[in-house]
Amino acid sequence: MLPENDKLEKALESARREIKTDSYSMSIGEALNMYENNELILNPSYQRFFVWDIEQKSKFIESVFVGLPLPMFFVSQLEDGKWDVVDGLQRLSTIFEYMGKLREENKNKSKDFKKMTGDMVYLKDFENKSWNDLSSRIQLDFKRSRIQLSIILRQDEDVKFEMFQRLNSGGTNITGQQIRDAILAGNCPKMHEWIEKLSKHENFRKLIGINEKNEDKCKESGFDKEAVLRFLVFRSDYAREIGKSRTLDSYLRNALMGLVGQWGNGSFDKELNEEIFRNTFDVIMESGGVDTFKGNYGFSYARFEAIALGIAQNLENTPPPSAIKQKILEIDKQDAFIKNSGAGKNTAFRIKKLLEFGKNYFSKNQ
Repeated sequence: MLPENDKLEKALESARREIKTDSYSMSIGEALNMYENNELILNPSYQRFFVWDIEQKSKFIESVFVGLPLPMFFVSQLEDGKWDVVDGLQRLSTIFEYMGKLREENKNKSKDFKKMTGDMVYLKDFENKSWNDLSSRIQLDFKRSRIQLSIILRQDEDVKFEMFQRLNSGGTNITGQQIRDAILAGNCPKMHEWIEKLSKHENFRKLIGINEKNEDKCKESGFDKEAVLRFLVFRSDYAREIGKSRTLDSYLRNALMGLVGQWGNGSFDKELNEEIFRNTFDVIMESGGVDTFKGNYGFSYARFEAIALGIAQNLENTPPPSAIKQKILEIDKQDAFIKNSGAGKNTAFRIKKLLEFGKNYFSKNQ
């Protein structure tokens, strides 16, 4: 057996081989040429919802003009050699937007940026100046400003997703659901609105423990919409895909994109899904009450997965409310639930087993 330090060194070397990077310096003009030639991709879906306002954009352009050091830009190299922006979308899109080169599909329509605004520190005379108001010399100096890029060589979507989440945390915790919410808003606004609507269902909100005191916090983290998404995903064919992604976050993201595709091609039955969602939480409220999903430390995803999905899979074959109530009261005593609801369990294995258990446990035939 290898000494402990040798094991650690080998693990570190292996991880470093998995994340292959290179560094590159280029001018803004060169970056613009790549963008115009479709060699630099500015639309990773998970970034679309994180946008700057006009004042933030103006201050950033001012920083470029006066030569302040800019943070590193991170891009992922695709199989065809193109660069997909992982971190730096706002900065690059702001540069191209001010220069009048940003394509329509990359713009945030409510925050169109054409002129510098006030509250600048170094270039107060640039207020209300557009790119076309500037002399050719100023424009050339701007184009020759250099940026530093770190290139992540040929990584899959899960790695890029993880990289984006880490790079953009900024000392705070950006949740996986916040990014999934961004994906949905950017790719399918109608479905985003629909999930928002489901998350407002009164009995659902009571059952997952949202109240006046924690409503803002839940909204910020996306906790309510994650519960909706889990319900939809675990009821769908994508429940069979659990365990095929690196993490639960990336699994939910991939499943969400699958549902978005179904929404787009018309195969997603919105009315049926909404009816089942509402009926499920109405039945649970009638039978088990507001504490149904409470575990020892507050809301329990294990109880949510076993009870909500179990009842959803048996809506036309459930026992009477009194029997459902008794089953909910006794769920903590069931071996299958105990084995698959503790801390440290393999997430994918746990969810699969709880979904199977709930389906059988809440059947009228049991």
